[in-house]
Amino acid sequence: MSVSESVRRKIRERADFRCEYCEISETDSGGELTIDHFHPQSKNGGDEEENLVYCCFRCNTYKGDFWNEDSNQISLFNPRTDKRDEHFWLSETGKLYALT
Repeated sequence: MSVSESVRRKIRERADFRCEYCEISETDSGGELTIDHFHPQSKNGGDEEENLVYCCFRCNTYKGDFWNEDSNQISLFNPRTDKRDEHFWLSETGKLYALT
């Protein structure tokens, strides 16, 4: 993937320099994060800014090229459009649970 430096900077700033999936900061992760195609290129996703997600290496690797073609199922959490609390529940002990 080849994202221009100006688009990369815009995506980083839009994400407040944090992973849009898990919210870890660049400072806490030790450097700049990666750019993910939410709808993977391998599944016909495009390079539009709305499809680009700033994320840490771990989240990018974990998500991989997953794409749910079945519109009857709940979709993968999209940090650009979905409300985090509809997909995750944070317990009082600090453990994060997936709801979808």
